[in-house]
Amino acid sequence: MSTNEEVIIDQTPDPVSGSISDSPSDPAEMRHEHKFYRLLPDRVFQAFFIIHSLYLLVGGYNEAALAPTPLSVAIYLPGLLFFAAYLLFTFQLCRFLKPATIKEISVWVWFFYALILSVHTQMASVALGLLLISFVFCYYRKYRRIYHLIPLAALFARMLHLLLTPPPEKLPQIFASLPAKPWLEPASKQALNTFIAVSAVLLLLYVGSRIRNRVVKRKESDSTTDHTSDRTSNCILPAKLGLSDQIYNSVTNTAAFIILAIAVVLNSVWGGLYLIARVRLFHASTFDMGLFTQMFHYMRRDFTPLTTLERDGLLSHFHVHISPIYYLLLPLFALFPRPETLNIAQIIVVASGVIPLVLLAREWRFSTQATILFAALYLAQPAMILSNFYDIHENIFLAPLVLWLIYAVRRGGPIRITLATILLLMVKEDAALYVISIALCLFVGAKDRDLTVMPAQRARMTALLMTSLALTAFILEISYLANSGSGAMTWRYNNLLTYPQLGLPGIVLTVIENPTLILTTIFVTPKIGYIILTFLAMGLLPLLMRKRALFFLWLPFLVMNLLSNYKYQFDITFQYNYGSHALLLITAMLSYIRLRHSDIRYEKLVANALLLVALVGAFTQSAIFLRERNHSIQSLLNPSQTNILRHETLPQIPRDDVIVVADTFLTAHLADIRELYDMGYYNTTKERPDPDMLVLLRSRREQYKNLPFFLEKGYVESELSNEEIMVFTKP
Repeated sequence: MSTNEEVIIDQTPDPVSGSISDSPSDPAEMRHEHKFYRLLPDRVFQAFFIIHSLYLLVGGYNEAALAPTPLSVAIYLPGLLFFAAYLLFTFQLCRFLKPATIKEISVWVWFFYALILSVHTQMASVALGLLLISFVFCYYRKYRRIYHLIPLAALFARMLHLLLTPPPEKLPQIFASLPAKPWLEPASKQALNTFIAVSAVLLLLYVGSRIRNRVVKRKESDSTTDHTSDRTSNCILPAKLGLSDQIYNSVTNTAAFIILAIAVVLNSVWGGLYLIARVRLFHASTFDMGLFTQMFHYMRRDFTPLTTLERDGLLSHFHVHISPIYYLLLPLFALFPRPETLNIAQIIVVASGVIPLVLLAREWRFSTQATILFAALYLAQPAMILSNFYDIHENIFLAPLVLWLIYAVRRGGPIRITLATILLLMVKEDAALYVISIALCLFVGAKDRDLTVMPAQRARMTALLMTSLALTAFILEISYLANSGSGAMTWRYNNLLTYPQLGLPGIVLTVIENPTLILTTIFVTPKIGYIILTFLAMGLLPLLMRKRALFFLWLPFLVMNLLSNYKYQFDITFQYNYGSHALLLITAMLSYIRLRHSDIRYEKLVANALLLVALVGAFTQSAIFLRERNHSIQSLLNPSQTNILRHETLPQIPRDDVIVVADTFLTAHLADIRELYDMGYYNTTKERPDPDMLVLLRSRREQYKNLPFFLEKGYVESELSNEEIMVFTKP
């Protein structure tokens, strides 16, 4: 249809009035309404950050601004009025400005807020966080013009200024209880040094290869040579070193398999030996090794997840965390009922996540080399090795099951998706967060063939069903814990509970009312080392996203690891990293494959370079953390007389019809006793039968605050005591 024909149709007289139609069906008006709704998220974003920029300018950045307290009406009402006025104003702007212009306003509004906050804050870590967000924002929106670098440079300068001239009190008072951690862990520093050395060598190889290619091109005829091709663009390494394609592929494939073998040794052999050493050397305590070993003994005998260690009394572990997924390990424990079995099972379960990861790589048509290297990267990830350091935990299932669910979503089978979703929800009550984040990613990216092969409408319906199932399970489990259990551990987010009466949903209101608190909490100084360690082990690839659906895969990392000030949730050696880091690795893989398929020559080289960064960062950091614990492995291989004596004494403790109170480092070895308590948590004021025996470590005698209570009751050492272990019996 020509332009003139469109004008004639637009001006067709109305059949009723005879005048030219001015109804909403007018194409120009319809285009405006479509533009209005399509740009609504950007305009809401703009209004939101303009309001909070003004709040910062007027109220400043202080303890009151960071406190999780409700805003007064005097502050709230003007903000709402401005919000409504801005939407009405930009509604008219949509008629005259191009969508790209309105979208670009968003980045400048963010820059405005970020610069104001960076000027007010005294933490260099917050300036770094704002710089990272700004970079991701510009990269996602493809803003590469010179003038976009000006605010980025200003944020970088402010960060350097704060680093070089630190204020006397670095942290606001509300963060004073957080542990003091360096910006760069020692392992991260060595990883960076190693990468600089390796990259220097590869850069020289690349330059040499480019020079050689130019010489070869001059000698080859124009008819047989593609002058626009880059001989190194499809290589994993930045140079072919003058080798033929066949020899080069053979060499690089062999090297990739060697890297994978090293990753297996790092993850399963070296890491496994350390976990066995923790148990054999009595380094594993009641929390969590002792209580879960006792729970498995109960499950083996009665099929019930009972324990007396967790809350100083007999109760089901499902009154603390609802984790029926543990029953999958019961057959293995029934065959080998020892605490070491659980730690070995932990290694196997986490490492099994490499299977769905390889299947996903095949779905996305990764090269053989890239598939092998990403499998090695998964096994070498600090989150997949170091999170095991505090022994068995239900969170070990998160990494493989998250990857299986993403694979099921990619393939699109309803039975496969349902099974993977149910298994993931069986891990723990907060596993719903992982299901919801994947479902949101699927809903927004329903037309993305990398995410799923399902038709868009079916994909969105599947996402809604997954979300409904996850929310239902979460609400039921939280209600059960509140009414029949010990309650959900929402106290870990007290730092963000502006409205405690609303519980966890109240955090959403905190995000709306006080994004400054949220951003400061995420990028507070003690968390920066954890963030750098994480992204160095993934080569910064998760930051290079161009698909908005993938941002939803960041939710568990933000919520589970960064929003809480509970220090263990942003510690790489605790068990809160499996699921969130598996999702980040998926975003890294999708970012990598997008760069590799790019028509821009340098982006292919960047993809390989960042994969190299990831491999060096992951291997170096994991190896250094393990090397720091080599003394445990050496002690395991060369046991001391002290440990030999302990292992000889503990089997002599009676197991049947006795009540035993033991040291926290002995409970895992005595966990087959039905009524076993931890000396450090034993409440002497409870009305219950006195224990028959106390089994304690002589070297820790001064640390037992309850021991005088039992000695006054007449407890005396038995003949089972020796120079290492004290065994007291009831009079």
